[in-house]
Amino acid sequence: MYYQPAQKVLLSNKFSSQPIIIQQNFQRKLNSNPFDTPRYQAENQTAKTQRQKFVNIDDHFSNLYCNLKEENQQLKEQLNQLELKVLAAQKKLELLKQQ
Repeated sequence: MYYQPAQKVLLSNKFSSQPIIIQQNFQRKLNSNPFDTPRYQAENQTAKTQRQKFVNIDDHFSNLYCNLKEENQQLKEQLNQLELKVLAAQKKLELLKQQ
C-alpha cells in the first residue's frame, strides 16, 4: 500500500506579498520505517535539489530586476539629454525667427 501526502513548500516572493506554494508529492510505503530506505533518502535529495532550483530561479529574477533597473536609469538619463538638446534647438529656432 502506498500513500501520497502533498507537502507544501512556502517560498518568499520578492515581487508580491503572497507566498508561493508548491505542492510536492512523496510516495512512501505504509507500516515501514521510511528513514532506512534508500527511497526516502532519494526523495529527500530530490526535494532539496528542487528547493535549490527554486532559490536559484528567485536569484535569477532578482538579478534580472536589478539589471532592468540599471538599464531604465541609463535610458532616463539619455532621455533627459535628448530633451535638453530639443530645448536648445527650439531656442535657436526662435532666435532665427526673430532675426
